[in-house]
Amino acid sequence: MNVTRIAALLALAASFTLSACGGGGAPTTATAATAPTSQAASYTGPAPATADVQAFAVNFWANVRVQNRCGQCHNATSPAQMPNFARSDDVNLAYAQANTVVNLSQPSTSLIVTKVSGGHNCWLADPNACGQILTTWISNWAGATGAASATQVQLVAPPIQSVGQSLNFPADLGADYSNTVYTLTSKYCVGCHSSTASAATMQSPYFADPTLAIAYPAAIPKIDFTGCSPFTAGNTVATATTPGSCGTNSRFYQRLLTDNHNCWDNCANDAQAMLDEREARHESANPGASNDNRAGSSHGWVAPRQTITFSGSMHSAGRATRGGRLGS
Repeated sequence: MNVTRIAALLALAASFTLSACGGGGAPTTATAATAPTSQAASYTGPAPATADVQAFAVNFWANVRVQNRCGQCHNATSPAQMPNFARSDDVNLAYAQANTVVNLSQPSTSLIVTKVSGGHNCWLADPNACGQILTTWISNWAGATGAASATQVQLVAPPIQSVGQSLNFPADLGADYSNTVYTLTSKYCVGCHSSTASAATMQSPYFADPTLAIAYPAAIPKIDFTGCSPFTAGNTVATATTPGSCGTNSRFYQRLLTDNHNCWDNCANDAQAMLDEREARHESANPGASNDNRAGSSHGWVAPRQTITFSGSMHSAGRATRGGRLGS
């Protein structure tokens, strides 16, 4: 066989090979790229002990224990912040902690809902949206175990109260705030509640921010003037259980005394120090006009502490009063 014939046979064989690998085969499609999602690690702990724990795990726990939500802090490892209802090592222990912050009969009034709706580490741009999502998860949990209907709304009439003297926050960012409560928050809370904190510890609201224009508005919801008009000085930790004591309803005070949240020394002493600064803050509040009880004047009402209204707003005790004032 001569060289010319061999070359022709080789060229013919190559053409068959190219045909088999080309358009003659089945068409192929590229796998579409998918966006990454935040997922919790696979659970390897004990099985749910009861049907209610199972309902909790499916409807609530699986949603909150991921790292970009409650699982970042309320876990069993680090920082293991209590209550650690988002821990991933034992669903039964997480269930026990979750029951301290949820209300299965009225999910929308759950402490976790009102706290996140108030701005505590919402994973979305709108804290109210996070609150509504949490309400849905808790409602689904309650509905699965028959604790409450997921669509049931229980309305409770607020107590009628006479409108008395009110107190207003100063509109300016004067030295009164920076020289009182801010002296403590800017020193001991700035590591987390600040826009300048590290990404690992940063938490809203930023009431300890180095920029006073950011810190002051964020601190206002944490200060409660209930019991401050008329004002009685000298409140102590021993009188903290007295309803209406000036400053004792403030979240700054309760967070230290009741929750023992990140105390810098002794929680009772730290709470007293915060209360002292809170009372000093009262001195710069502007007294409002008293109700003159004219004919046709209506009574006022106060929304229960941390209640979400139908408009999606959150009110704390003593804050829904006539004229938008912070009532006594």
